[in-house]
Amino acid sequence: TVGQRLRLSPNYQLQQESQQLLSGANTGLLNSLSFNYSQDEGWLLGAGAQQGVLKNHQQESITQRSSYALSTGFINKKINWLSRLEHRRDDIEANNFNKETYPLSSSIHKQEQWNTQNRLTLQFNPNIQVQGQINYAITESQNLGNSSNPAVNSTDAKLIDNSIRLVWRPTNSQLNTVFQHRYFYDVAPSRQISENNRPIDQKSYISSVQASYTLNRDIEIGGQIAHRKSLISAEPGQSNWVTQNALFSAVSTRIYLSDKHTSTSTQASFDSAWSLMTEYRQLKVSNNDTKKGFLITLDKDLTSNLRFGVGYNSTDFSSDLTQFNYKSKGFFVNLVMTTGFSQ
Repeated sequence: TVGQRLRLSPNYQLQQESQQLLSGANTGLLNSLSFNYSQDEGWLLGAGAQQGVLKNHQQESITQRSSYALSTGFINKKINWLSRLEHRRDDIEANNFNKETYPLSSSIHKQEQWNTQNRLTLQFNPNIQVQGQINYAITESQNLGNSSNPAVNSTDAKLIDNSIRLVWRPTNSQLNTVFQHRYFYDVAPSRQISENNRPIDQKSYISSVQASYTLNRDIEIGGQIAHRKSLISAEPGQSNWVTQNALFSAVSTRIYLSDKHTSTSTQASFDSAWSLMTEYRQLKVSNNDTKKGFLITLDKDLTSNLRFGVGYNSTDFSSDLTQFNYKSKGFFVNLVMTTGFSQ
């Protein structure tokens, strides 16, 4: 990804970006342009557009993609609100690479997606913060067909991801606690379905509690428990829903390998240190199957709200209970951002 940013004034900004996709199902070049208006405190406004061509060698198709987005928000010491609305259209021409060999098999598949993302953070006092999000996306498809297949219109996919979080950090205490309730509904696009790779459709309610406590300047302990109540389906067309509840639990210990020190290299000072975290985790699913193991990470605090780390997960499951693929075992890179509290 390469791009450039032009600051027209303290409040206005123009940004151009080119993204070359070299791996994965789709490869190609996407170009985007965005314009943003922002204030330190007050209203935020933005608009953007993206155009590009993607190739899918597995499906032998070429996609002409165009998308347009609008965003708005408001920020001050007590409120942080951001909303974004995007419309994307993909014109997919199948068998574009083999027109001479298969002249009658080429067909046009049009796909339109509406996507909205909404986040709101309310700072009631230095101890309590409430965070909410409402994300919704719907994809509609139109297959124009060819000489042997008629045109077909359908609702191809839908995603709903809503959550509310209560963050409690008592003044003059080393306790940090997060309560969250999440609703997650996901129906995978039909074009992603194959015999060897069939995504899981799901309707899930997930409730969780996560806490950490600093014993001293060198040791921090933590724990997490999360319960998922869900229906899943591996069949196309949202049929044959089955119950797949789960309970995740974990306890952890973080040891700081270097003393925390205050850095003033940026405008805001922060505590910077290396730390080693070990976690024992367990997952119980509704068919009485239990998985357990360890996770370890080596982290570096880059700022007071940003932590970078590398680690290894000895288990095949994730703490994100919306994941059903059980492919989390192995090494990983982690970047964690936390929300700062206004004083």
